[in-house]
Amino acid sequence: MTSFRPLFFTRWHSAVGLGAAASIFTASGWALPASAKSANADESRDVKHKIVIIGGGAAGLGTASMLLRKGGGKTADVAIIEPADHHYYQPYWTLVGGGKGKLEDSRRSMASVMPKEATWIKQGATAVDPDAQAVVLADGRRVHYEYLVVAAGIKVDMSSVKGLEATLGKNGVSTIYDYNYAGKAWDDIMAFKKGTALFTMPKTGVKCGGAPQKIMWLAEDYWRHEAKVRPDVEVEFVTGTGSMFGVPKYSNALEKVRIRTLC
Repeated sequence: MTSFRPLFFTRWHSAVGLGAAASIFTASGWALPASAKSANADESRDVKHKIVIIGGGAAGLGTASMLLRKGGGKTADVAIIEPADHHYYQPYWTLVGGGKGKLEDSRRSMASVMPKEATWIKQGATAVDPDAQAVVLADGRRVHYEYLVVAAGIKVDMSSVKGLEATLGKNGVSTIYDYNYAGKAWDDIMAFKKGTALFTMPKTGVKCGGAPQKIMWLAEDYWRHEAKVRPDVEVEFVTGTGSMFGVPKYSNALEKVRIRTLC
């Protein structure tokens, strides 16, 4: 059977910006153009762009692609501040953890997904000066803007949960919120034959509030229909939010599914 317990965890995510999923990954591959201009870090002078986007994740790239398409391409003058060499399509990690996808398919080079008509500023953003309408870069330069989009996402802070870092990736402890451990989650699910399987959801904001449940449902389905060990496995969903989901309409529906399918 499966039980539901509300429990308040210590904080394990710290917000560094605003993020949301964007529709840039299609069934046939990545939907954005394959190359981009780059503003090199050794430029000493400040720069200015009409629209500046902090973050090259799904939200930042999807927003940039939309603005360029609607704004006439290069004339829209969109710059993306992103220091990473690789782009990760993080919603896919749930499928990897559930054995429905390959980990390497979630990663592309940042250059290959950057809109070709955007200016890629390959630096981190350290501060925003709203009075001067400028973003301060890690190398000290300032990027002035007319409009600013903050899509830096959420930084996962595993160290906020005492003891988690030391056991993550071993002892049957895994996560779908990290590229290095998403595949390990599937290994753990396949290896688990008997006992209590614990899935957790913190009270803080997370990347995709449904992901902690998605991996639980995928695991339950595997144990029930493929491994045939479901009678020997007790599934517990422990959440700090006090309900199955943050939106009452969907929370009520999920509670009915939980009772019907798992109890």
